[in-house]
Amino acid sequence: MSIDVTGFRDNPSLCALGLAYRNILEGIHRVTEHTPIVGRATFRQIRKKIVALLKRESVAQSLVDRICDSMSHVNDPTFASRLTNLCNRLTAPLLDRMEIDPFGEISFITKPSWTLH
Repeated sequence: MSIDVTGFRDNPSLCALGLAYRNILEGIHRVTEHTPIVGRATFRQIRKKIVALLKRESVAQSLVDRICDSMSHVNDPTFASRLTNLCNRLTAPLLDRMEIDPFGEISFITKPSWTLH
């Protein structure tokens, strides 16, 4: 999929707009698609094994907590797969009007070159 964001990275206003579009698209997909990468039960078992390993290795609890927090969305589909799935549900005429090529390489802002404060 290809979404033209030429100039977004060099212009803070356009970058913010691009991030807003990204959040809207991801939000729409989050409420309409709930398919994890692996089953929830399997993911829970994996997390328990990781926690057990960290405790066996005497890793500080504060670090164990941070690692577990960082894994909270690991089982979610990636942004790229969310966009692909969302575009697969749109009609060809609508994709044309939006100037989105669902077969092109996925290219969209994943991280801005500056930080929003």
